[in-house]
Amino acid sequence: YCRLGHQRGKEPCEPCTAGSIGVRKGGADGSRSAWICQDCLPGLNCSVPINYNASVLPGFFQLTVKLRSYGSSDNATQEVTTYGGGMTLLPIVMRCPLPSSCKGTSKRNGLNICSDGHEGFVCNRCKEGFSRQTPQQPCTQCASLWQIVVVNVLLVLSTLMAIFVLTALAERAAASLRAEVPSQLIKIGLSHITAVC
Repeated sequence: YCRLGHQRGKEPCEPCTAGSIGVRKGGADGSRSAWICQDCLPGLNCSVPINYNASVLPGFFQLTVKLRSYGSSDNATQEVTTYGGGMTLLPIVMRCPLPSSCKGTSKRNGLNICSDGHEGFVCNRCKEGFSRQTPQQPCTQCASLWQIVVVNVLLVLSTLMAIFVLTALAERAAASLRAEVPSQLIKIGLSHITAVC
């Protein structure tokens, strides 16, 4: 059987070439594994042959799992790719819903790299201290507490000012002789703003 990154060819075991990936393939009896070379999959960087750690292109995410180490006293977990850990025959790569949040994989350990403020599966969750308005937007750092307080105070003051102005207009319109339609519209608007706030 050929070792990882090689396959049987004219020579006993030929190395995989660029543009290919090492694939685990079961032996004839299913008990042993051999390695063969297969064409590159979408989302993978196959400029060099892929063996243990697949290099994923930006905008893509490689499936990982956390394995528990039973030998240690604290049962520590270690994150590995399903391909590098031998759980899948090929790297499982998927396109990120927000491509700018996925930066590819680390050359050191093959794990995914998320952009600043992102974490989790397909880098689709905001880290603590970051937020976004919609899932299609990148995570941005949250405003400081004083900025939030100032904005809320300004909103309350502007709402009270609008209620005051509309009340004054409604009273003035009601006092005039031709106060039918405009007066009623101002009263409806004032009631609406009061109910909403």
